[in-house]
Amino acid sequence: MKIRLILKTFNLKLLNIVNTLFKQKLKELKIKHTNFIILPIVHKKFCVLKSPHVDKDAREQFEIKLYKAIVDLNIFSFTLLKILLSLEIPSGIIYTLKILKYN
Repeated sequence: MKIRLILKTFNLKLLNIVNTLFKQKLKELKIKHTNFIILPIVHKKFCVLKSPHVDKDAREQFEIKLYKAIVDLNIFSFTLLKILLSLEIPSGIIYTLKILKYN
């Protein structure tokens, strides 16, 4: 069974922590860790007026950075999948699980 985990976060340190957690757990379970791919950073910029009535030139700019990573796994049983899903992923990370190929 091929499984893809998609991780999203605003904090790069959390993404690195999850990467080390997965690597340690996969070594214990002897699962082939095919890929941990960090995708390009998504930048969103916002421009807000400081003073809405007087000065149109006074503006503040804000930026949000969204970090994404993809983990591809080859798992042979549902018990291993349950163990991987029971990992304590830190709060602040959104993850989705997709089954790519089921034999």
